Amino acid sequence: MPVAGVLSLVGAVGSIYSGFSARAAAGQEAGLQQEQGDIALQESKVNAANEAFNQTQAVQRQRLAFLANGISLEGSPSLVLEKSKEYGQSQVDAILRQGMARYNLAQSEARITQNKGRAAMIGGFMQAAGTVAQAGGKAYQAGMLDSMGNKVGTTYNA
Repeated sequence: MPVAGVLSLVGAVGSIYSGFSARAAAGQEAGLQQEQGDIALQESKVNAANEAFNQTQAVQRQRLAFLANGISLEGSPSLVLEKSKEYGQSQVDAILRQGMARYNLAQSEARITQNKGRAAMIGGFMQAAGTVAQAGGKAYQAGMLDSMGNKVGTTYNA
């Protein structure tokens, strides 16, 4: 086999290896992205729980302040407390939504990374096939395949 043919095969193997390596690296990166999404979601849950506790404490302080000043909790003070609870819940909900958005973004990025890895692997196979086909075409043009017994375009008769 001529040197050019050997080099073509080495190049084809290199392309395939490169594709597999890119896929493996993309898989590792995607795993890290998924982990970051999980962490973001867990952090938001902890932050939301802390915010809920703080908001509950704030409403309790308001309630005690009203009572300490001799103000009945009926009417306007009750509305103030209710609005404070609603505001607190909106803050908790916002923290949870942000965490879920960060989680979803990380999961989406992980899927994109995995797809890029698959595409790189397929590209490696396609490049290898192109390299081998190109080498075969050059060998055919040079008449190197004529000595293989069966010429291209003829049928084998035993």
